[in-house]
Amino acid sequence: MAIGAACLLWALPGNAGADTEQEPPPPTPSSSVVTGGNPDCGDLGDFAFEFRIEVSGELPEEGVYTDPDTGFEVTISDVHVEGGTAFFSFESNIAVSAVFVKAGPGGILYTFEPPSTVGIDLASPKDSISHISFCWNPPPP
Repeated sequence: MAIGAACLLWALPGNAGADTEQEPPPPTPSSSVVTGGNPDCGDLGDFAFEFRIEVSGELPEEGVYTDPDTGFEVTISDVHVEGGTAFFSFESNIAVSAVFVKAGPGGILYTFEPPSTVGIDLASPKDSISHISFCWNPPPP
């Protein structure tokens, strides 16, 4: 009976998965509306690098985009329109500090602190997107 009790205690949920680490959720970006103009990452903040995806239709194509100059690679996914607003998610190989989603005369600037390689359900100010800019700085030495 003592052996059965010891086995039962060992199998309780507190020991389940004790050897596995869970990844923390991606940071929640802060957002601000940018009105007018056609700003680049240098206009939006103190950023050394920018990768811009020009959208040829109303929405970006889902898939992988690569900047041959910097090696930056980003995957755009979950592109959809809901309630008159366009949304998308991204995953990149380099952590970005900001993402600017441009549509019409303005856009929405998402800032990530700390920089992130993941963004979920970033929104456009409209039901379309004209371009997306990813902004980042090199990591400190």
